[in-house]
Amino acid sequence: MSLEGFFEAVVGSKEGEFKPSSKEVMTEEELLKAFDKEEEEKQKEIESWRDKTSPKNLEEAEEKSSKTLDGSPSANKTLFVEFTNGEIGIFKPASGEAEGLRRYIDKGTLCKRERAAYLVDQFFDFGIVPPTVIKKIGNEVGSVQKFINDTASYWDVFNTTVIKEKEVEDQIKTLWVFDFLIHNSDRHMGNLLFSELHTGYYSDIKVHAIDNGCSFSRDSYQNSIGYPFGKELPDELAEKVKKFSGDEKSQQALRGLLLELLSEEEVDAFFGRVNKIGSIIIKDKKIPEEPKNFTSF
Repeated sequence: MSLEGFFEAVVGSKEGEFKPSSKEVMTEEELLKAFDKEEEEKQKEIESWRDKTSPKNLEEAEEKSSKTLDGSPSANKTLFVEFTNGEIGIFKPASGEAEGLRRYIDKGTLCKRERAAYLVDQFFDFGIVPPTVIKKIGNEVGSVQKFINDTASYWDVFNTTVIKEKEVEDQIKTLWVFDFLIHNSDRHMGNLLFSELHTGYYSDIKVHAIDNGCSFSRDSYQNSIGYPFGKELPDELAEKVKKFSGDEKSQQALRGLLLELLSEEEVDAFFGRVNKIGSIIIKDKKIPEEPKNFTSF
């Protein structure tokens, strides 16, 4: 909130008009102190979330070795990086991003959108995006996402019993809601992974949403993982959306962190989708029928 907005919230829209709840007139100095205290609390919440969403095992890790993933289907430069602490990450430098992948996404911003997508995943407690940070490796800055070992692609499990299991079905529905919120224009079978798969028998299946860089823009929503529109959602998922929608502090913290990565227009559009889509999910426990009506730009 701006200083002007804070003053208006306290004293009303007209000069000298105080809200009925204010029994005494606050001096200008008291108003300034109250405003400073509110801003300080907001910043503390932002820093607390920054710490919670910045895994030190990735953020502070030192590079041991790296190699370009030449066989990767990605249009962007992608490196497989091993760190001295034993961690492995997928590094996507801003300088290696391709031109013109999307009409409304500038080169050099996809890595920031990868990080922004992870933040949304964490604030909503979805748990489907691997830890992702912005990091400098060598002379290049980009996103580093934790590498998930022993995964299978969507093609490996398509048309098998794993897709019919309720646990995985609910995670796919979480993915649908997540992609609606970040307005993902690039969700397809190649950027969805499954872990803990066992030959002939599937247990403890975990869905991982990777390659989230083409998100948060005006570009058209795209999903080729099933048909989500109008589908019933699990109670737990609806409750997570409801919890975030009613948590003003968390919303302010997420807004502050997203503004470090995205344009103000994109952040405002995201929160517009949270309000529109969230209200439908909370009320009906269903995914909206038409995503084009919920872009919020």
